[in-house]
Order: sequence, then C-alpha cells, then structure tokens
Amino acid sequence: MSGKRNDLLPGNATEAQGLLIKAFHEKCGDEILPVIDDILGRQGRALGLKVKNKLPDCRLSAVAAAFTKNFDPSTVRV
Repeated sequence: MSGKRNDLLPGNATEAQGLLIKAFHEKCGDEILPVIDDILGRQGRALGLKVKNKLPDCRLSAVAAAFTKNFDPSTVRV
C-alpha cells in the first residue's frame, strides 16, 4: 500500500485482512505462505469452536443455520 488518499479502503475486517496478507506476500514472497496458512487455520478453528459452543446441537441443519447468519444475503447467495 502506498498510503495515497486514493487507495481503496477496505469495506470490512475480512477485506482488511486480505490486504494485509497480500502486502506480506508481496514483501516476503512464497516463503510467508506457510505462516499465513498456520495463522488463518488457527483463526478458523477458533471461530468454529466459538460457533460450536453456541449451537443447540451438531445437526447439519443447525450448523447450516449458524453458517448462513454470518453472511450478508445481498453479497452472497445462500
């Protein structure tokens, strides 16, 4: 990122995370990919465990309902 005022601003935390990952990859090359994979894997597991603890049960319908609540239907077809 150049820091110019005309740079696009991220629309949400996920986009900001993507920009950060892209910047690290551009700076460090492919050697950073295992680190990114590890960190995002741990983040996904942590988020999954939080959702699991909030579920009434582990049936597919309950998991699907929780999954769809995390998306804006105007941007993702569910």
